[in-house]
Formats: sequence, structure tokens, C-alpha cells
Amino acid sequence: MGQNASNNKGKALSRPPDDKTKLQHPPVFVSLGAIEFQEIDYTHKDGIHKVMGGSGLYATFGARLFKMGESSKEVGCLLITGYDFPRDLENACTKAYVGYREENHFQKNYSYNSNRLEPAVEDLDDTVLLSARSFHILGTPAELKTKVEAILELRKKYKIEPRPKIIWEPASIKSLTDDLHSHMAVLPLVDVFSPDHYECLFHRDKHAFERPWIESHARLFTNTGIGPDQKGAIVVRCGPYGCFWRKSDIDMGWIVPYWDSRRREVVDQTGAGSAFLGAFMVSYMDENNLKNACVRGSVAASFAIEQYGPPKKTNPKDAKKNFYIVAKAKEVWNDDDPENRYEELLGKHTNPFQIGFLARPVRRQSS
Repeated sequence: MGQNASNNKGKALSRPPDDKTKLQHPPVFVSLGAIEFQEIDYTHKDGIHKVMGGSGLYATFGARLFKMGESSKEVGCLLITGYDFPRDLENACTKAYVGYREENHFQKNYSYNSNRLEPAVEDLDDTVLLSARSFHILGTPAELKTKVEAILELRKKYKIEPRPKIIWEPASIKSLTDDLHSHMAVLPLVDVFSPDHYECLFHRDKHAFERPWIESHARLFTNTGIGPDQKGAIVVRCGPYGCFWRKSDIDMGWIVPYWDSRRREVVDQTGAGSAFLGAFMVSYMDENNLKNACVRGSVAASFAIEQYGPPKKTNPKDAKKNFYIVAKAKEVWNDDDPENRYEELLGKHTNPFQIGFLARPVRRQSS
């Protein structure tokens, strides 16, 4: 499923994957996000050091979650490491700091404690990953433009068609409302644009969440035009409030999260957004259904937040809970069946009156 590579930021040992795991066909999904060692810190509870994370890792997990068995080979992974990999994995990867404040532990401060090593488009050259049907990109508008244009140019060189789908997870120190022009300018390059609600509400009261405000922002972007044919979609990831998708006036809606943020199952939300996007994109590529893709994304996020670091794929025989459910599962993660969670969450959104209730506007009280 993976490929080791180096870029101009480090000299990695370039070691081809074993023939048994090497991708033989173009993958459905590849993330150009980083894989990192993270230091996660909270002001109101103990954190953890030296845990694997990064947008690339979580997006790949999300894509892999619903690609079970032989179909797992449809998910590509590109790992960029330093010169001393694999003898010292910790020193080989990017190190990052993630800090959460007690009054709002769904908003984070993010910084890098080492040189940032992440996949570059040139690392895809002469690999089957270049032929991927979709790419996940985390970056600023300028970074997105550079990467998408480089992908298209490199594919043109090798006559790879058709054009891949691009899902963009924006990364900017400015809110969307403060930097609208830059974000609007690159929307024709992407097929799915997915900011989080803080990027939409950055300049407003940080304790307020208003569904109409999210919907109006989404409408602004779709009316401007997303995608080469202006038929793209926006998915606003709203953390504890779920997510909102919009493609048109008749193709839009809310999906609630699988876990309520107050549940004991919620341990650490780091990586949930990227996990959501990985699962979302492979589902959207397979089914072309935004609602179902958002449900699968929400399920992937539910697994991502149950522990520090990525979830674990477990043996059904070793499960410590959900015994009846996992006995019938194709694969088991964190002692649960992803498909069962998908059916459970999808079932909550089959009634149009119910979804209106589930996604009602919420206002958080000031502390």
C-alpha cells in the first residue's frame, strides 16, 4: 500500500516496496499530506508525546477504513522520510506540536518542531501513484495551485487520463472571510473544497456556532463555482456539530457526528478532519453520492478520535466488546465494525424531519 521516497528536503533511503504489497493498478486515492511524530498538549488534561499523526496518515487511514480485503490495494500511500530512515523512525519524520486550550478544545494551535517533510509532486514521478484517481491536498491557496498544476503537467507528460479529482483541505493562518479572494481564485482547480467551521467563523464570537452562517458561506463558494466544470462541492467539517455539504440548491444537507463530543469515547480529536476526508473521497469516487460520502467520513472520524494516534485494526477473536457485531464483520477496527457504524449513522438520516432535528442550530454558552 505504501511507497518510500525522498524529496529535495531530505535524502531518504529509496527502497521499493515488496512485490506482495506493491500497487499493480492506479489507486483510487493518494494523500499528499505529511506523516508526522506529534506532541499533543492540553491545558485541561494530560497530553501525549511521540505519537504518529499528520494529515497524510489520517487521510490514508480514512480511505483504507472502507477499502477492505483486496480493495485495500486501491489506497496509495507516500511516506517522505529523512536520510536515516528506517534506523531511527522518530528522527526521520516531521515533528509537530498540537496544543488545545481548555475553554475550546476543538480549536488547536499547530506548529512544527523540525523541518517539514511532506510529499512533493515530483515524488510521484515514475510511480503508479501518479495515476491515482483522486488526490488529497492540505495547503494554502498558493500551495494548492502549485501542486495541482504540477500533478496535471506530470500526468500530461505520461499521457495519463482522465483528470484526477482533487479534494482540498485548506491550511491558512487567515480565515476564509479574511482571505476570500485567494481561496476563490483556486476553486476551479478542485472538485471538493473542505474547510472547517473555525475557518468560516474565525472572526466571529468563538463560543457561537450558527448553522445558517455555515450554510451561507457554503452557498457563497458554490455560487462562485467549484471545479473545472463548476459542478464541484463544498463540505464544511464542523467537529462536534457534524458536517454540511453543498453542491447545489437541491443537493445539500447536514450529517451529525457519530460520537457526541461529551461521550467518554472521545479521547483526542487530532486527525479527525483528515480521516473524514479520506473516507469521504473514496466513497464519493465509488458512489458519487455526497450524503453517503459524508456519513462514511463521519464514521472514519469517529474511529480517529477514540485514542491518541491512529486506530488499530484488530482480530475479531480478540475483541473486548461488541462481540456479536464484530463476529460478522469483514474487518474490525477498535473492536468495532466500520460498516455497522455506517449503517447506524445513515439510518439516522433517512427521515428528512429527523435530520432537521438532529442538525438544529446550536449556540454554545460563554464560559
